[in-house]
Amino acid sequence: MFTERYLVQHEEVRELIKGIESKMTKPDYTAQLADIASEINKMAGVLRVHLSGEDQYLYPSIIKGNDPALSKMAKDYQDEMGDLYETFTAFKNKYNTKAKLMEHQATFSKEARIVFTAIKKRMEKEEKGLYLVIR
Repeated sequence: MFTERYLVQHEEVRELIKGIESKMTKPDYTAQLADIASEINKMAGVLRVHLSGEDQYLYPSIIKGNDPALSKMAKDYQDEMGDLYETFTAFKNKYNTKAKLMEHQATFSKEARIVFTAIKKRMEKEEKGLYLVIR
């Protein structure tokens, strides 16, 4: 199976996360809020396209395949992702504008670290697990 597109999307998400994390640590953090909100929205778009491809093509084809162990792995990955995407969507909805970021400055950094860590772990799990098996 072809995973290159998914790997490129993972790299896009990583770059967006790095950009946000870098802005979060700057002394003029509040001057960066519009850019942070923009990057959160870009990440939402990349994740939406990525997950749509996985949900419509990648995972169903693996689940319907002839390898029961691989089918189970794909089903487990797909089930796990549902919760993570819901968590990210709630995060995005809370922080996707400059005004919302200003309103929730006290919680943004902590929540961003939690969500970004979960996303990075998930991408790493796919890359070192399922994607390697299906290449």
